[in-house]
Amino acid sequence: MSRTYRSDLRGQQAEDTRRRILEVAAGKFAQDGYAATSVRQLAVAAGVSVNTLYAIGGKPEIFLKALVQVIDDEEGARLVDRPEVVDLFAVAEPVLNQVLVAQAALITAANDRSAKLWAAFEEGANTDAYLAVAYGQEAEKMRADSRRGLDRLVRAGICAAPADPDRTADLLWAAGHPRNYDVLVRQAGWAPTDFQEWLVGQWMALLAVK
Repeated sequence: MSRTYRSDLRGQQAEDTRRRILEVAAGKFAQDGYAATSVRQLAVAAGVSVNTLYAIGGKPEIFLKALVQVIDDEEGARLVDRPEVVDLFAVAEPVLNQVLVAQAALITAANDRSAKLWAAFEEGANTDAYLAVAYGQEAEKMRADSRRGLDRLVRAGICAAPADPDRTADLLWAAGHPRNYDVLVRQAGWAPTDFQEWLVGQWMALLAVK
């Protein structure tokens, strides 16, 4: 029993260290950008050895893991699959506005956590081949998530099927993109709640809700 306990404790300590390193890395990448941040700088900021960082991965792998940790916010599920959204469809008569508000709240919160880090992602993708592939893959996942979310609305009977579902899904995704959040909140000075309200309005218009 004691050996199992010590093993579990070491495992938890290792996971806590990993999460702390990724949290520090996310802050460093968001502050200084991808190119200007080195593995050695990350190690110093996290208070660990370079070898400890390389146990997690190289610079691009550390960046991607940090990004996932920030966006997922410990939930581990894609935003479209979060319980607070999915559960809204379990009621007898789902309400479109309530579903969109819940989704917009999740996306706004995720963007608030990750907008600067996403800008570093785009920067890194322009110079790092590994990140370029990962960026394209994540974009496709986000597009697919948007299409799944749209299909769920249609199946629930609270949204009419659009004439061009793929195009509509792309526009729904684009409206909530981290780049829009960065422009409107960080650059234009909007409050996150303003972005959330704007996002719901954009979605409602795209779904032809009067």
